[in-house]
Amino acid sequence: SDVRILNMVPTKKVDKTPYEIWHGKASNLSYLKVWGCEAYVKRDSADKLQQRSVKCIFVGYPKETMGYYFYFSPENKVIVARYGDFLERCLISQKFSGRDYNLEDDHMDTLPSENTSEI
Repeated sequence: SDVRILNMVPTKKVDKTPYEIWHGKASNLSYLKVWGCEAYVKRDSADKLQQRSVKCIFVGYPKETMGYYFYFSPENKVIVARYGDFLERCLISQKFSGRDYNLEDDHMDTLPSENTSEI
């Protein structure tokens, strides 16, 4: 995944990416997604009344297949799916992050300390 992304970045000497030099065309970047974003992934189920998609967190790209890795927290599993409805513009909800912060409580004393030593 890292090498694949590096091959899509222009080099200093040539104003083209290594992918463009090798293949003669621009690379397709539409499959790249924001790491850690929430996504709805369709799950196969025999029961018609069960929900069809579940909320997961995008965690990466599998090397061996086309698709994406998703973390499904209720089952504590990483699943592979070819498609997902990515919510890239939304922040991860507090339910997934596991932390419930109140920013007003998390502050540091910003007053300078008094220096009593003589120079």
